[in-house]
Amino acid sequence: MSGKPEKKQRILNAALPVFAGKGYEKTTIDEIAHGADVSKGTVYTYFRSKEDLFDQLVKFWLLKLQKTIKEKIEPCRLDQKLGVLIISFIDFFRKNPGVFMIVEEYKLYSRRATSSLNEPINELFMLDPELLEIRQQEIRAGRIVDVSAENNVLFIMSVLTALLYREFFGNRKIEACDIEEIDLLLTHGLMKKKKV
Repeated sequence: MSGKPEKKQRILNAALPVFAGKGYEKTTIDEIAHGADVSKGTVYTYFRSKEDLFDQLVKFWLLKLQKTIKEKIEPCRLDQKLGVLIISFIDFFRKNPGVFMIVEEYKLYSRRATSSLNEPINELFMLDPELLEIRQQEIRAGRIVDVSAENNVLFIMSVLTALLYREFFGNRKIEACDIEEIDLLLTHGLMKKKKV
């Protein structure tokens, strides 16, 4: 006998490949129910609507991403954390390309994406106090510009998303040298420093 958490998880598991493959608009609750081997009514027992199911699916995977990255950066030395965060982020979506697809669609089409999606993403990149301290040290030393933490997150997310788009749709695999360059850009910026 399948309990409530197991059925709900089965529905979420069945929903991912359908939403990722067909997109939100073309996906039906019937297809998800069939994939989860439950009735359509059972889906509505756990989710108010297709939109609610999609919202919960995206949030489920973002929390999983957040947990994965926390576990990876926690044991790292301070000077390794940003690079490990970048690699962990990219590896997570490489292993779960369907998740990348649904997150991107969610960002593009959901009315609530700006508020409900930003919260777990902001937490992801501001979760480590040591990373925030590195940022503050670099600002005090004059090596990086003092911009809001929110804008830092926006910049990092944009760069990482662009790399993943290039890999998934541009047929160019992200290489170690790409990650090193991104790490360098994030920590030192684009401007070449003049020697004094």
